[in-house]
Amino acid sequence: MIARSRLRVLVAAVAICIVAMAPRVASAQATGVGGDGNTSLLWKGTDSSIALWRLDPTLGQITVNRSYGPYVGYTPVALTTDIASYTHVLWRYTDGTAAIWTLDPALNFTATVFFGPYFGWTAESLSADPTNGSIRVLWKRTDGAVAIFAVGPTGVLGYEGVYGPYLGYEPAAAVSGPRALRSAAKMPSTNASSEEKSKKAAAAAMARHHN
Repeated sequence: MIARSRLRVLVAAVAICIVAMAPRVASAQATGVGGDGNTSLLWKGTDSSIALWRLDPTLGQITVNRSYGPYVGYTPVALTTDIASYTHVLWRYTDGTAAIWTLDPALNFTATVFFGPYFGWTAESLSADPTNGSIRVLWKRTDGAVAIFAVGPTGVLGYEGVYGPYLGYEPAAAVSGPRALRSAAKMPSTNASSEEKSKKAAAAAMARHHN
Protein backbone atom coordinates (compact mmCIF):
# COMPACT_ATOMS: atom_id res chain seq x y z
CA MET A 1 0.00 0.00 0.00
CA ILE A 2 2.84 2.40 0.82
CA ALA A 3 4.48 1.71 -2.54
CA ARG A 4 1.20 2.32 -4.37
CA SER A 5 0.63 5.56 -2.48
CA ARG A 6 4.09 6.83 -3.36
CA LEU A 7 3.53 5.81 -6.96
CA ARG A 8 0.30 7.81 -7.12
CA VAL A 9 2.05 10.87 -5.69
CA LEU A 10 4.86 10.55 -8.23
CA VAL A 11 2.45 10.13 -11.13
CA ALA A 12 0.56 13.25 -10.03
CA ALA A 13 3.79 15.24 -9.75
CA VAL A 14 4.94 14.10 -13.18
CA ALA A 15 1.58 15.10 -14.67
CA ILE A 16 1.91 18.60 -13.21
CA CYS A 17 5.45 18.97 -14.56
CA ILE A 18 4.42 17.74 -18.02
CA VAL A 19 1.63 20.31 -18.11
CA ALA A 20 4.18 22.97 -17.16
CA MET A 21 6.38 21.95 -20.12
CA ALA A 22 3.50 22.08 -22.63
CA PRO A 23 3.02 22.90 -25.46
CA ARG A 24 6.59 21.85 -26.17
CA VAL A 25 7.27 18.17 -26.76
CA ALA A 26 10.21 16.97 -24.67
CA SER A 27 12.30 13.82 -24.48
CA ALA A 28 14.42 12.65 -21.55
CA GLN A 29 18.10 12.79 -22.46
CA ALA A 30 20.46 12.64 -19.49
CA THR A 31 20.72 12.34 -15.72
CA GLY A 32 23.31 13.11 -13.07
CA VAL A 33 23.53 12.22 -9.35
CA GLY A 34 24.90 14.82 -6.93
CA GLY A 35 26.67 14.41 -3.62
CA ASP A 36 23.35 14.92 -1.81
CA GLY A 37 21.89 11.85 -3.54
CA ASN A 38 19.42 13.85 -5.62
CA THR A 39 19.17 13.14 -9.35
CA SER A 40 19.07 15.85 -12.01
CA LEU A 41 17.09 14.92 -15.13
CA LEU A 42 17.38 16.77 -18.44
CA TRP A 43 14.46 16.99 -20.89
CA LYS A 44 15.03 18.45 -24.36
CA GLY A 45 12.15 20.26 -26.03
CA THR A 46 11.61 20.01 -29.78
CA ASP A 47 12.17 23.78 -29.88
CA SER A 48 15.59 23.32 -28.17
CA SER A 49 14.35 24.54 -24.80
CA ILE A 50 15.15 22.43 -21.75
CA ALA A 51 13.33 21.31 -18.63
CA LEU A 52 15.38 20.27 -15.60
CA TRP A 53 13.97 18.13 -12.80
CA ARG A 54 15.50 17.28 -9.45
CA LEU A 55 14.41 13.91 -8.08
CA ASP A 56 14.89 12.94 -4.43
CA PRO A 57 17.30 10.12 -3.47
CA THR A 58 14.50 7.52 -3.61
CA LEU A 59 13.44 8.74 -7.09
CA GLY A 60 9.92 9.01 -5.68
CA GLN A 61 9.45 12.78 -5.75
CA ILE A 62 10.15 15.66 -8.12
CA THR A 63 11.42 18.37 -5.77
CA VAL A 64 12.45 21.04 -8.31
CA ASN A 65 11.25 21.76 -11.85
CA ARG A 66 12.99 24.43 -13.96
CA SER A 67 12.66 25.38 -17.63
CA TYR A 68 15.05 27.44 -19.78
CA GLY A 69 15.15 28.67 -23.36
CA PRO A 70 14.95 28.31 -26.21
CA TYR A 71 17.94 30.46 -27.20
CA VAL A 72 18.46 31.35 -30.87
CA GLY A 73 21.10 29.14 -32.47
CA TYR A 74 21.67 26.91 -29.42
CA THR A 75 20.89 23.21 -29.00
CA PRO A 76 21.10 21.42 -25.64
CA VAL A 77 23.50 18.48 -25.74
CA ALA A 78 24.22 16.89 -22.36
CA LEU A 79 24.02 17.18 -18.56
CA THR A 80 26.14 16.11 -15.61
CA THR A 81 26.10 16.75 -11.83
CA ASP A 82 29.14 17.13 -9.59
CA ILE A 83 29.84 16.01 -6.01
CA ALA A 84 28.71 19.39 -4.61
CA SER A 85 25.35 18.83 -6.35
CA TYR A 86 25.90 21.54 -8.95
CA THR A 87 24.46 20.63 -12.33
CA HIS A 88 26.19 21.44 -15.63
CA VAL A 89 24.53 21.62 -19.04
CA LEU A 90 26.34 21.57 -22.38
CA TRP A 91 24.87 23.67 -25.21
CA ARG A 92 26.12 23.83 -28.81
CA TYR A 93 25.78 26.88 -31.06
CA THR A 94 25.27 26.65 -34.82
CA ASP A 95 28.91 27.64 -35.47
CA GLY A 96 30.21 24.90 -33.14
CA THR A 97 30.75 27.09 -30.07
CA ALA A 98 30.19 25.20 -26.81
CA ALA A 99 28.47 26.86 -23.85
CA ILE A 100 28.72 25.14 -20.46
CA TRP A 101 26.25 26.18 -17.78
CA THR A 102 26.60 25.81 -14.04
CA LEU A 103 23.38 25.58 -12.00
CA ASP A 104 23.17 25.43 -8.22
CA PRO A 105 21.55 22.49 -6.35
CA ALA A 106 18.15 24.17 -6.75
CA LEU A 107 18.76 24.27 -10.54
CA ASN A 108 19.13 28.06 -10.63
CA PHE A 109 21.48 29.32 -13.36
CA THR A 110 24.71 30.72 -11.88
CA ALA A 111 27.34 30.96 -14.64
CA THR A 112 28.36 29.99 -18.15
CA VAL A 113 31.66 29.64 -20.02
CA PHE A 114 32.14 29.50 -23.80
CA PHE A 115 34.69 27.61 -25.91
CA GLY A 116 35.36 27.63 -29.62
CA PRO A 117 34.45 27.33 -32.29
CA TYR A 118 37.36 25.08 -33.23
CA PHE A 119 37.51 24.09 -36.87
CA GLY A 120 36.55 20.44 -37.36
CA TRP A 121 35.70 19.85 -33.69
CA THR A 122 32.29 19.33 -32.04
CA ALA A 123 31.53 19.18 -28.29
CA GLU A 124 29.75 15.86 -27.73
CA SER A 125 29.39 15.16 -24.00
CA LEU A 126 30.54 16.13 -20.53
CA SER A 127 31.09 14.57 -17.10
CA ALA A 128 31.96 15.88 -13.65
CA ASP A 129 35.24 15.36 -11.83
CA PRO A 130 34.11 14.11 -8.37
CA THR A 131 37.17 15.62 -6.66
CA ASN A 132 37.29 19.30 -7.60
CA GLY A 133 34.11 20.25 -9.44
CA SER A 134 35.77 20.64 -12.83
CA ILE A 135 34.00 19.35 -15.93
CA ARG A 136 35.45 17.01 -18.53
CA VAL A 137 34.24 17.91 -22.02
CA LEU A 138 34.58 15.40 -24.83
CA TRP A 139 35.22 16.90 -28.28
CA LYS A 140 35.02 14.89 -31.50
CA ARG A 141 36.89 15.77 -34.68
CA THR A 142 35.44 15.14 -38.12
CA ASP A 143 37.87 12.23 -38.64
CA GLY A 144 36.73 10.53 -35.39
CA ALA A 145 39.60 11.66 -33.15
CA VAL A 146 38.75 12.92 -29.64
CA ALA A 147 40.09 15.55 -27.27
CA ILE A 148 39.16 16.00 -23.59
CA PHE A 149 39.14 19.36 -21.81
CA ALA A 150 39.04 19.78 -18.02
CA VAL A 151 36.93 22.92 -17.64
CA GLY A 152 36.50 25.08 -14.55
CA PRO A 153 34.19 28.07 -13.93
CA THR A 154 36.66 30.52 -15.49
CA GLY A 155 38.13 28.52 -18.37
CA VAL A 156 40.06 25.45 -19.44
CA LEU A 157 41.95 23.88 -16.52
CA GLY A 158 43.85 21.30 -18.52
CA TYR A 159 44.17 19.86 -22.01
CA GLU A 160 44.11 16.08 -21.90
CA GLY A 161 45.35 15.35 -25.39
CA VAL A 162 44.09 13.93 -28.66
CA TYR A 163 43.26 10.24 -29.14
CA GLY A 164 42.51 8.37 -32.32
CA PRO A 165 41.04 8.14 -34.83
CA TYR A 166 40.62 4.36 -34.75
CA LEU A 167 39.10 2.61 -37.73
CA GLY A 168 35.53 1.47 -37.05
CA TYR A 169 35.17 3.29 -33.72
CA GLU A 170 33.45 6.51 -32.69
CA PRO A 171 33.86 8.28 -29.32
CA ALA A 172 30.83 8.18 -27.03
CA ALA A 173 31.63 9.40 -23.50
CA ALA A 174 34.35 10.07 -20.93
CA VAL A 175 34.18 10.09 -17.12
CA SER A 176 36.55 10.89 -14.26
CA GLY A 177 36.91 8.60 -11.24
CA PRO A 178 36.91 9.71 -7.58
CA ARG A 179 39.92 10.59 -5.44
CA ALA A 180 38.85 12.61 -2.39
CA LEU A 181 35.28 13.80 -1.90
CA ARG A 182 34.12 17.18 -0.68
CA SER A 183 30.93 18.01 1.18
CA ALA A 184 27.75 18.80 -0.72
CA ALA A 185 26.54 22.40 -0.94
CA LYS A 186 23.62 23.68 1.10
CA MET A 187 20.33 23.98 -0.77
CA PRO A 188 19.75 27.49 -2.19
CA SER A 189 16.38 29.16 -2.61
CA THR A 190 13.73 27.51 -4.78
CA ASN A 191 11.10 30.25 -4.69
CA ALA A 192 9.46 31.86 -7.72
CA SER A 193 11.55 35.02 -7.43
CA SER A 194 14.83 33.11 -7.58
CA GLU A 195 13.57 31.09 -10.56
CA GLU A 196 12.71 34.24 -12.51
CA LYS A 197 16.10 35.81 -11.75
CA SER A 198 17.77 32.56 -12.82
CA LYS A 199 15.96 32.53 -16.17
CA LYS A 200 16.81 36.18 -16.88
CA ALA A 201 20.48 35.64 -16.03
CA ALA A 202 20.67 32.59 -18.30
CA ALA A 203 19.00 34.38 -21.23
CA ALA A 204 21.30 37.39 -20.83
CA ALA A 205 24.43 35.22 -20.77
CA MET A 206 23.45 33.33 -23.93
CA ALA A 207 22.48 36.49 -25.83
CA ARG A 208 25.54 38.48 -24.75
CA HIS A 209 28.07 36.06 -26.22
CA HIS A 210 26.73 36.37 -29.78
CA ASN A 211 25.76 40.05 -29.83
